[in-house]
Amino acid sequence: MCANTRVLYCGNSHTCVRVNKTTFLPTFTIICERVIIFRMDSSNRNLLIITGALAVLAVAMSLGAHWLSRFPGDLQFTLLFQSIHRNLLLSLMKWASYIAEGWRSVCIVVVGSIIVWWRVGKLGALLVVSAGLSTLLVSVIKTLVGRPRPSSDLVHVWIVENSNGFPSGHAFYAMVVFGLMAYFAFTYIRKPGLRTLIFVSLVVLVVLRGASRVYLGVHWPSDVLGGYLYGAVFLGIFIWIDRKLGRRFNHIPIPGYPHLNQTN
Repeated sequence: MCANTRVLYCGNSHTCVRVNKTTFLPTFTIICERVIIFRMDSSNRNLLIITGALAVLAVAMSLGAHWLSRFPGDLQFTLLFQSIHRNLLLSLMKWASYIAEGWRSVCIVVVGSIIVWWRVGKLGALLVVSAGLSTLLVSVIKTLVGRPRPSSDLVHVWIVENSNGFPSGHAFYAMVVFGLMAYFAFTYIRKPGLRTLIFVSLVVLVVLRGASRVYLGVHWPSDVLGGYLYGAVFLGIFIWIDRKLGRRFNHIPIPGYPHLNQTN
C-alpha cells in the first residue's frame, strides 16, 4: 500500500476505503476548525445575551434606586453585617476599600495593562486600559440616579463621603478591572497552580471590595449590587471583544486551539 494512503474501516464490516493522506488531513483540519469556530461563535452569542440581561437588570435597579433611598432589606443586612465587630475584620475591610482608591487605582490599571501586554498581547492591554476608563461613567450614573448614601443615624459610618451612593464605584471597579484580569489569568495562564492562585485571589478581592463598602457604612448592599451589575455588563463586553479579536491581535493562542491563532 502506498505510504501516502490510510485505511478507513466502515463500522464493524470488513469494508474499507483507502484515502490519500495529503487530501484527508487538510480536509479534516478544516472541518475541525469550522466546528471550533462555530462553537466559539455560539458561546459569544450566549455571552451577549447574558450581558444584555444584566444591563436590563442594572437599569431596572437604577430606576428603583432613583425613587427609593434604600431597598427592602438594605438596612437589616447592613446592621447584621456591622454587628460582627472585630478589629481584624475592620482592618481587612478598610484595606480592601483603600487598596484601589485614587492614584492607586490608576497604578493598578497601568501595571496590569503592561503585564497583560507582555503575557497576552496588545488587545488585552487595551482592554485593561478601557476597563479602567469605563469607571469614569460611574459618576454620570450616580448623578442621574441621585440616591443618598447611608446616614449615621441609621448605620455606623466609618468613612464619610459626600457623593451619591448608587451604584458603588468601588464595586464597579472591582468587577470590571479585577474581573477582567481574572478572566485573562483563567484563559491564558497554562500552569494550573499559578492560574488557580491568581484567579481565586482576584475573585476574593472583588468580593471583599464590595463587602467592605457595606461594612464601613459607605453604601447600601443594593448600591454594591448595582456596581457589580454595571461592572459585569462592561466586563461581558470586554470578554466578547477578546474572544472575537484576541486570536488576531494577541500573541498567545487560544488555549487548546493554537492553530486558530493569527498574529500580526
